[in-house]
Amino acid sequence: MLDNMKDLKEINEKTDKLKIKYDNKRKGYGTRCKVCNSSKCDEIEDLREKGYSYSKIIKELKLKDVISQMSLSRHFTFHYKDSKKYKEYKALLEEKAILKAIEYYPPIKPYFMEDYEDFTETFFNHYGFCTMNQYLCHIIPEKKIMYPEEVLSKLEEKINSYDYHDTINRLKFMEHLNSCYNCQFMNMQANYNTLFEIVLKQLFDKDFDYEKEITPLLIDEDYNKEVLINFFKKKAKSK
Repeated sequence: MLDNMKDLKEINEKTDKLKIKYDNKRKGYGTRCKVCNSSKCDEIEDLREKGYSYSKIIKELKLKDVISQMSLSRHFTFHYKDSKKYKEYKALLEEKAILKAIEYYPPIKPYFMEDYEDFTETFFNHYGFCTMNQYLCHIIPEKKIMYPEEVLSKLEEKINSYDYHDTINRLKFMEHLNSCYNCQFMNMQANYNTLFEIVLKQLFDKDFDYEKEITPLLIDEDYNKEVLINFFKKKAKSK
């Protein structure tokens, strides 16, 4: 039994190494390539596409004593072709996903089409989009667009999927659940306050500061309807 487990572990390790090797080849990534491992790899490739010489690239990006012309030459000879293909493939996938996201939820379109510079990168690689607050949320998986009730349902499912003794994961998703509830409550409260201010504006033809005028009145008077009615009667008389 132990030998079988050991063999299985070795097979899995070999499979993982082969997968990494295949992925690296597909992406045009060389593990020992200084350009591939540079944080300025994309900038280097962009400048080369614009016709910059190797020496000019080094000067432009201040790469002297970091990356040599020989390293640049090797990268563009052995890795760049695959790197470019992978970037084009990834861009095509992103374009299809954007169209699909817009078809599923049309209000998201401006976030992709206007000047939300980091939105696309964050949406595809980090956070999903919440329809309630109209922003990217870390609780939602990347490339997902979710309604608040769906988020809550998924979080509850996740919590229940863990064993009761798995307190770390259960607590993690309970914190997410609590965060989602609080977020929804604050959003509804903000919407309520805004609508109430609009109604008051129409009734009294003047602006009200909900937080300064209405909220203290409600709390201090313990939501006494009579006090509230008298407050608005005075406002009506002073109109």
